[in-house]
Amino acid sequence: MKRKKITSAVLFAVSGILLTAFAVKICIDGAYYLQTVNSAPFILQAAVNALGFAAPSAIAAGAALFTLRRTRALGIVSAVLWALSVLTVAVTTLNYGNAASGFVDGLLYALPFSLAAIVDTVLALISRRRSPKTEV
Repeated sequence: MKRKKITSAVLFAVSGILLTAFAVKICIDGAYYLQTVNSAPFILQAAVNALGFAAPSAIAAGAALFTLRRTRALGIVSAVLWALSVLTVAVTTLNYGNAASGFVDGLLYALPFSLAAIVDTVLALISRRRSPKTEV
């Protein structure tokens, strides 16, 4: 039992470090971003950072919750990630003049959250199916 607590604590720490690095990287990129120099929009840089930092952070947190058998919390994390995916697509679609182009870009920007949501949803489903008596 103690090993599970240590494992989950390490996974939560990794998740926190990744989220902190994501926030710092976004702030640094935002401070030095010049639209006249960069051909890519800033949201694309944010999406790439989300793929590198936020998605693994959500997966690490989901794995920690899975280790602790916190099925309800894992379900909430999955629901939040799915909501972020849908919100990203909706905001990007509404923000563009061309709806089709905005929708496609929104799908691209929502990819990190969607991938993390899929992993956390699978972990939640597995956690619900595991019987509580099988552990020593």
